[in-house]
Order: sequence, then structure tokens, then C-alpha cells
Amino acid sequence: MNLDEIESFLKSEDVASEQKRLRIVRAIGMYSVGLFAVKVSPQGDALSLAGSGTLVQIRGIHYVLTARHVWQEVLKVSNQLGVTLREVVDHRHLIDIGDVVPIGPVPGVSWTESGPDIVLLRIPDVYVGAIKASKVFYNLSTDEPTPPPGNSLQTWFLMGVPGCTGVFTQNHASVEHIGAEVGFLSSQTGELWDLCDVNFNASFLPPPQSLGGMSGGGLWKVFLHDAPTSDGFDCVEVLAGVAFWQFALDGKNRKVRCHGNESLKSLESMTDEN
Repeated sequence: MNLDEIESFLKSEDVASEQKRLRIVRAIGMYSVGLFAVKVSPQGDALSLAGSGTLVQIRGIHYVLTARHVWQEVLKVSNQLGVTLREVVDHRHLIDIGDVVPIGPVPGVSWTESGPDIVLLRIPDVYVGAIKASKVFYNLSTDEPTPPPGNSLQTWFLMGVPGCTGVFTQNHASVEHIGAEVGFLSSQTGELWDLCDVNFNASFLPPPQSLGGMSGGGLWKVFLHDAPTSDGFDCVEVLAGVAFWQFALDGKNRKVRCHGNESLKSLESMTDEN
């Protein structure tokens, strides 16, 4: 499959092309999780969607990478952190909040589109094995994967769990992990915490087409290239950022703000202090 054919299936809406896109989403989805807050009470546990995250490891230590407000506003004040390992099943993998160690910039007085709004949640080793049975931790402590040799096509995907597509009761959640191809708009460098904006076509989401629940989801840069596979292509996935802010709906589109690669490096350096 040449680059023109790869570009064609990315734009096409036929079933065969959708299956090829799903292959990319499944590969990235192995690192992606939904995050739930569980509050324990005599009346029964209450479950609520907190946001999204990416499983990462840094020098052998395991974390969930997410937006700081997901931790500060929802998870920190709960009793347990719930991590989704499979779609459309009752969530049962729980981590006591007291065992979770947040690492990241100190939050400001209020949350704004300027950030910083990013954090690593350290997962105790005792919980890691069960997560690895279903998921994979992306290695942030190594150099980012090398793009394939020769010609390749670069595109971007945003992963997460939008609340508007889920079904929730007090103690049950059925959620959908989505991976949407997004258009890269712009980037802003900063001393420690850079920003980048992407365009998200929200037309496939139910009203109000909100991306609530996708905060903390991973922004991925994907290199596609010709390869002797059954689909005729292969891909290299690079974690490139974390979503933390959605702007007002503009027609069928929403601009989403993320922290980018500089922020990931700054966050990684903070783990040396902990």
C-alpha cells in the first residue's frame, strides 16, 4: 500500500477503511484507560467518571498520566481510583486513593486553558500485575520511537472516554474508549509546559457533543508506512501529549488544548525528585 492509498483509507468512510483505522486505535488503546472515582458509604459505593489517562512507565516505575484537574477535583476526594481495563464491562479494578502518589506541577488558583494541568499518578507495584494482564505501559524513559525508514504519512489521534457515550448508574459504568483522528492546529512553547491545539470533529457524538471525560487522554502522533502485512501498512505510535481543555463547539468541531512533548519531558524529570 503506497502513501496515497494510506491517505485514502484515512479519509474514506467505507467499512474496509474503518477496519484499518480501528487497527490503529486498538494499538494505541492498549495504553489508554478510563478513570473512575469511587466513594464508599454505608448506602453503597458511588461510581463517577473522572477522566481519561495513559499508562506509562519511567525507569521501571508505573504511572497513570492524566490531567491534574482530574486528580485534584475528582479522584483525590474519593476513596478509590477505578481503572478500566476492558470496554462495556463492570469496572472492578480498584486502587486505594491513599496508595496513589501524584507527581506534577503545583496546581494554580483556578483551572484555565493556559495550564499547567498535567500529572503522573504513581501506581503501587502490588496493582501493576493485574493491569498488565490486559494493558501495556508506554515507556516514557526511553527515546521516543523512531519513525519508519523511508516515506511515511504522519497523522494524529486523541484517545479517551467521553462521558456522553457511556451508560452510568450509581455503581455501574459501561463506557466506550474512542480514538479519533484529529487535525493538528498549532503549538506554543513554554519554559516547562508547552501547549498544542488540535481540531476534534465531534459530529459523531450525541448532543451536546461534549468531550467531558476525555480530559487526561493521550494525544498520539502516528507514522503510517507501507509494509508486507495483511492490511498493507504498519504504524509507529508516539505519545505526544495530554488533553486538558475543550473550547466551545464551533459548528461540528471543537478545539482541544493539550500539553505536548516538552511537558512530558518536564514531568519525567520531576520523577527524579520522588
